[in-house]
Formats: sequence, C-alpha cells, structure tokens
Amino acid sequence: LSKQIPELHPFDSRNLSTGTGLIAIKAVELAKEGKKVEEILPLLEDYSARIHGSFILDRLNFLAAGGRCSSLVALGANLLKLKPCIEISYDDHGTMTVGKKFRGKYVATFKEYIDYKLSLFEGIIPDKVYFTHAGLKDEDVSEIIEYIKEKNIFSEVFVCTACCTISSHCGPYTAGIFFITEK
Repeated sequence: LSKQIPELHPFDSRNLSTGTGLIAIKAVELAKEGKKVEEILPLLEDYSARIHGSFILDRLNFLAAGGRCSSLVALGANLLKLKPCIEISYDDHGTMTVGKKFRGKYVATFKEYIDYKLSLFEGIIPDKVYFTHAGLKDEDVSEIIEYIKEKNIFSEVFVCTACCTISSHCGPYTAGIFFITEK
C-alpha cells in the first residue's frame, strides 16, 4: 500500500496501544514544528526506543484460552496468585516476554510492580506517566493513581483504557505503566 500511496510512510512502533499513541502524538508535534517526514522518522525511531511499557496480568485464564500458555501453567499461577509482568522488547521488534513475577493481591502487587519498574531506569522524563488498564474497578484505579502521584516523579498521570487486543488476550485486571526516558 505504501508503494501505491507515496505520502504513506509505514512505521513499526514496536509497541502496544498506549506506546503507539505516544509515538503518534510525537509525530504530530514534530510535524507542527515544521519538520519534514525524512527528519521525523529517525526521531521517532529514537523516541520509540525510549518508551518503557509493560503490564501485569491478574490471572492467566485468557492466555490459556488463546493458546499462549498451557492450562496447567495457568492453573498453577492462579493458585499461587502469581502476577507475571509482560515486558515489551524494543530491540526485537516489539516482542513480548515474561519478566518478573509478582505475588499477592492485585493492588498491592501493582504497587510493587510500579516501584520495581521505576527503579530500573535512570533519566525518567518527569512530565507524564500513562497508566493503562483493562477492566479495573474505579476504586482500584483511584488507589493506583494516588500511589503513582505519591511517588512525586511525574507532573501528570494519564489514565488510558487498554486496546481490545490486550483486553481479549490478557483479560480483565491487566494493567501497566508507560513512561519515557531521556536515553
């Protein structure tokens, strides 16, 4: 299609819904600054590599139903109340892998996940963080947002709804954070 429409410039975001949205916003900002497509694309490559996103799952039932893990793995993880962190790899075309596993009740686990993720990176740009979720209760969203604000790192916290792909493959109570680093 891009060969038929010369004004179309495909771009691999190597990201999920919120991360892809951040890249689209950045592209618009760069275009408004008067930059040409040839200048924007390399800047977006750099920018996309600095977006750090991941999420944790409450239960593995939806992954098992979709064939992404075995029923036995899902059963064991659910019995042990394991909440795996799914990491997005930017060096490998957006591949998702299982990272650290958290254990316990969801909101407490999510707070531990936030602390862990923020401790991994230096040079976090403090203006915005994006909390993306699928089907959390309003009171849980409020508690998590308040916890993020208490960290006193970010000026603004944006709440986003996970895309239908994440929601259908991972199920309710899937949530993550997205933030950007300087390098």
